Amino acid sequence: MYNKCCVPTCTSRRKDVSFHMLPKSEIGLKKWLQCINCERLRSLSSQKLRKHFVCHKHFEKRFLAITRERVRLCPNAYPTLFTVSEMSTGIPQTVARIAVETEKSNNDHNYCKKRQHLDHTYCIPEVVEKRFKASNTDNTETESDINSYQQPSTSTYESGTMEVPTADKNALHSPITRRKQHIIQTNKLSPHCAKLYRQYRKSQRQLNFKTRAKQAVKFSKEQSFVKLTEKLNPIAKKFLWMQIKECTKKARGRRFSDEEKLIAMAIMKQSPKCYRFLHRIFILPSKYTINKMIAKLNIEAGINFQIFDAIKTEVNTWDEKKKYCSILFDEVALEVAVSYDKHKDLISGFVELNKKTSDFADHALVFMLRGVVHKWQQPLAFYFCKGATSGVELKDIIKDMITAVGNTGLRPVALVCDQGTAFQSALKSLQEDTRREQIISGERIDDVIVINGHTLSVIHDPPHLIKGLRNNFLNKDIKYNEKISKWSDIVEVYKTDCNLAQMRLLHKLNDEHVIPEKIKKMKVIIILLNICVFVSSSHCEIVKNVLFFC
Repeated sequence: MYNKCCVPTCTSRRKDVSFHMLPKSEIGLKKWLQCINCERLRSLSSQKLRKHFVCHKHFEKRFLAITRERVRLCPNAYPTLFTVSEMSTGIPQTVARIAVETEKSNNDHNYCKKRQHLDHTYCIPEVVEKRFKASNTDNTETESDINSYQQPSTSTYESGTMEVPTADKNALHSPITRRKQHIIQTNKLSPHCAKLYRQYRKSQRQLNFKTRAKQAVKFSKEQSFVKLTEKLNPIAKKFLWMQIKECTKKARGRRFSDEEKLIAMAIMKQSPKCYRFLHRIFILPSKYTINKMIAKLNIEAGINFQIFDAIKTEVNTWDEKKKYCSILFDEVALEVAVSYDKHKDLISGFVELNKKTSDFADHALVFMLRGVVHKWQQPLAFYFCKGATSGVELKDIIKDMITAVGNTGLRPVALVCDQGTAFQSALKSLQEDTRREQIISGERIDDVIVINGHTLSVIHDPPHLIKGLRNNFLNKDIKYNEKISKWSDIVEVYKTDCNLAQMRLLHKLNDEHVIPEKIKKMKVIIILLNICVFVSSSHCEIVKNVLFFC
């Protein structure tokens, strides 16, 4: 049953050898039962036979596929070893008996088959005789013996009374090509041998990689290839070489240079979504590789001279117009947290302005450069602070920043910030210092800031100016050309438009744009919808209609 081999003369147990289930197909099951030759098994139903097993001792080696995990059978395997001598030698002795029984069972209706004439030597062409002579010059048979085989015979043929020469057998069949024989042999391999054969073929293909690499290097030095790539810019040429160099390697086996990583980082910083799309098409460093490179950079709070040195190197190649820029700065809110960098052995999360203190930071002060004539931008530095930075500390930081930017060769012409209290205090202090120097030198007094020979104008952030205008308009009236405008007029026009549900002109407005209690005061897009050209013209149309009906 389950733990014992079903062959009558076998005493193998499941714990000692591997067992194999009887086949499900009727043809295979009939063949196995015929080989085992057990009347008890033949009397059982197919469902009960599923509970019987045969150990691997009864199968020849050509039927077994031995792997590390288990012993498997080939698809057309059947048991042939039953006696002790057969299992010890691995050669079946009862195959002739099985073949005779199979032939008997298949020849029960031979009377209806066409009689086969096995003597076909009369149809061998005369060319075979010459070929046979040339290939068998050392053979002991004479020409008369060979010719005797070529005479046609009309007598009946009895099996086993005539032996056809080897030369004639080969001549009767069409020659099989070497490639065909190779395919037939590989199809007969066991699964384990087939796997080894595939690895062998793969290693043979990889042997030619060095030769192909030399050919690629030789091709890259040819005049045609140089002429093809001479019009490409250096970044495009580097990108092309990166695709050619890494295309034959696996994803985890690719190595990128620092220049290639910088090209990939520039693409990712422009648009992370675009980089994810390009990464599926081209060979590019992964996001983890780029972030790992960025983590190695020694960037700390305050002025980093390595950034300004890189800016100075780049600015030396620019023309004068491209050097004009403005300095932008603002504060952003952060969550209070402390982090430890094990590579640098540093704890970050504390206030870092001119010096590091033990207070927890909840804001960051950020500086950035932006081109005035040409469109470019570059982050400069950041500081950690607690709440709003004081005006005195901000004044010193602005002075240091303008001096560092001027040393790179750039020409700062403006300071851009919002209307924060600390920012206003620092800028007014700088303007007073400049006004004092202008009075002493007898120059014309204006509201500019002069630091180290650089004259800068103060510009407030336009979004904050728009928000300040709207927030003042909510509580105060606007007087223009002796006419007064109130926010309540806008509310009345909005409510009149809402009553015309099917013919609304102000369909882009809702309560969050007009009703003072529901307005989100920090959303600039909401403010812009109130003062855009479309909405203002719609306001005029509604007012005209109201006056007409009145």
